[in-house]
Amino acid sequence: MSDGAFRRFIFIGLAVLVGWCGPVGAMEVPKDLAGRYAPRGDCTREPRLTVDTQGILVQYGGKQSKLAPVDVCLSCAGGARYQGIEVQIGPQTNGGPQPFVFRFNANEKRGTVIIEKLDKKVPPIVTTMVAGSPYLRCRGS
Repeated sequence: MSDGAFRRFIFIGLAVLVGWCGPVGAMEVPKDLAGRYAPRGDCTREPRLTVDTQGILVQYGGKQSKLAPVDVCLSCAGGARYQGIEVQIGPQTNGGPQPFVFRFNANEKRGTVIIEKLDKKVPPIVTTMVAGSPYLRCRGS
């Protein structure tokens, strides 16, 4: 293999690796995750999540906050060869560390969301959301 062909091979390989294996970043939330989620699936409880392709709406204490744009990672749960159903979504950070993450279909359980705090410095609502985990898809959603 010539030096030029080898470089093209490496470049294409890295492009594929970054595109398929790393955080996808600022993309739409997969449509199959859309719906409403609440602690233990009881949509009379809060915090409550409403998910659509553009992001996540959090309802708590009569207030609403939209998390958008978001970073979507299809392989963060298991690395480059991961083929499971977990999808991780967090606030778009423009390359910085994620302060928290929503783990949809967490632990390979469809309709389950676990919220993990990854940084000590997060808004109080994140701590409240973490305490409410796991979230389950509301009936009829």
